[in-house]
Amino acid sequence: AVDNKPWFEHADALVSFCNRAVSWYRAGDPQTKRQIVNAVSSNLTLTDKKVLIEARKPFVVFSKNGSCPSPLAARDAISTLLRERDPEVRLALEEIKRVIHLLEGKEGLPKAA
Repeated sequence: AVDNKPWFEHADALVSFCNRAVSWYRAGDPQTKRQIVNAVSSNLTLTDKKVLIEARKPFVVFSKNGSCPSPLAARDAISTLLRERDPEVRLALEEIKRVIHLLEGKEGLPKAA
């Protein structure tokens, strides 16, 4: 379960994860890639041999199509979701913890913060 740390510590972990997820994905094995996709997405669908992925809360805040136009607005949106204890955000944080745990000690991957 997600602990009772202040919201900004979870927000920092989330931003740190977002900054590393692409390099982790590129350097990762299939298990690492699967964990990262599970952490950031929901509603995966296959249409015409293309996988469509919908960003999970709070990652939609970081996406180009997200509703937050600036980093400050993104931070505010994330802090609101964390303080409201949004269940989807809490699930995303659990997935992030799993990815970081999976990556601890793996050679050749950028270190988790």
